[in-house]
Amino acid sequence: MTYEEPLAGEWTYLNTDGVVRVDSGAAAAGGVLRDKNGEWILGCNKYLGNCSILDVELWGILDDLKLI
Repeated sequence: MTYEEPLAGEWTYLNTDGVVRVDSGAAAAGGVLRDKNGEWILGCNKYLGNCSILDVELWGILDDLKLI
């Protein structure tokens, strides 16, 4: 991940994503927290079992917001 120009002040970026395997329905969500320069702070992932795509994305957002 690259940033052309860092933002002024203390910023933290949260990137989150979720995936569902089509044939089995197995789902997982994860995310990464980065500083204003794009440097990795921490990351996480979680197996969710069988879920819909919407559920996976929402669980990913909820769990990742708990990081900050």
